[in-house]
Amino acid sequence: MKRILVVGIGNRLMKDDGVGLDVVDSVKDRLIKSGIDVIVSETDFDYCLSLIQPNDFLILVDAIYSGEKPGHVQIMTLNEVFGNQSPSLSFHEQSIIDGLVTYYPNLEGYLIGIEVAQISYGLELSEILNAEFNKICDKVFRLIFIINNQVNFSNKNI
Repeated sequence: MKRILVVGIGNRLMKDDGVGLDVVDSVKDRLIKSGIDVIVSETDFDYCLSLIQPNDFLILVDAIYSGEKPGHVQIMTLNEVFGNQSPSLSFHEQSIIDGLVTYYPNLEGYLIGIEVAQISYGLELSEILNAEFNKICDKVFRLIFIINNQVNFSNKNI
């Protein structure tokens, strides 16, 4: 059976860039009770990559900017994300996606992206995301729950 691993990534010092971390922190206990492993990675990608196993089914939760309404939650496969990744020019520009493409190019999973309103220095989410925070958490939890059920169902011998 594949391990389902949810990873919250982002930077809490940059307002909405930390929304993936805040959401995963908020739903962490419910995920663990459902048998899902959780990592709140922040920007320590090396540590996070060291905990990922080639057999894992990975669900990344992160802030995105795609032009949608702030707080919008969207999901895409890791294959879609990997296909849109341009190569980094130096190790100082590395992201967790770069590491996954390099070390785990065949990893299955999803990116759950939360549309940001504001990326700037600050410890709090923007007013828009803060007002929608509980709804965002519920949407993300439901998506992870659905994915977990699908992965577990497909891994059972019938």
